[in-house]
Amino acid sequence: MKKLLSLLKATMSQDMSLFRIKARNESRARKIVLPIVLALLVMFSVGSYVAILAEELAPSHLTYIVLTIFIMVTSLLTIIEGVYKSQGILFEARDNELLFSLPITQSKIFFIRIFKLITFQFLYNSLFMLPAIIVYAMYEKTNVSFYLISTVMLVLLPIIPTILGCIFGYIIKGLSAKFKARNIMQVLFTSLILLGIFYVSFNMQGMVANIVQNANSIQEVITKIYYPAGLYINLIQNFNILDLIILLAINIIPAIVFVY
Repeated sequence: MKKLLSLLKATMSQDMSLFRIKARNESRARKIVLPIVLALLVMFSVGSYVAILAEELAPSHLTYIVLTIFIMVTSLLTIIEGVYKSQGILFEARDNELLFSLPITQSKIFFIRIFKLITFQFLYNSLFMLPAIIVYAMYEKTNVSFYLISTVMLVLLPIIPTILGCIFGYIIKGLSAKFKARNIMQVLFTSLILLGIFYVSFNMQGMVANIVQNANSIQEVITKIYYPAGLYINLIQNFNILDLIILLAINIIPAIVFVY
């Protein structure tokens, strides 16, 4: 157990930066402060978009759709991020040869890798979901159970998208090994994300009006595509222990199976 904890500590200390910033002779304080400032700026920007949408939905008591939409958006971004992050953490980690030469079982090494990846994705998810949760709480009456359930959802949210990202990452690794197309695919995905951000920015007013007009339909479609989103909304509106158990099960069981 002591070896496992030491290995976990050493593994978690590397490659966990949310922002790809590299600078020579950078002070320790700057390494800590700069990512925090950037994270706050991203969260403020996301929160501004959420507030615009929530302001239109609140009069109709449909503010919860903001949470549903951001769960879906965050999950899609997590899958994309997982495709590339899994390359460095799972498939092409620099210390793979060293670790596999040590008297440590492969299952423990893989568990640590997955734990590290999901932890990174949790931090990444928080940039988008925390502003959505805070804005929702500003527009709706909430109680202690809302914050507890939201915390549980925030912890569970990256699991399924990360697993999917790892699977897609494994496929892309195989394809890139044959066609050497990884950089092209990475540029393509990054370009699509940037185009999506610009599109949302320039068409925000029209999109908000469209979402408000079709709010119930959007909620229904998203909950059919991603069932945990519907469970989360049910739990914050009418807590049910069975829904909580199902939410835990459909996230934890796939994770156990995947690691195994």
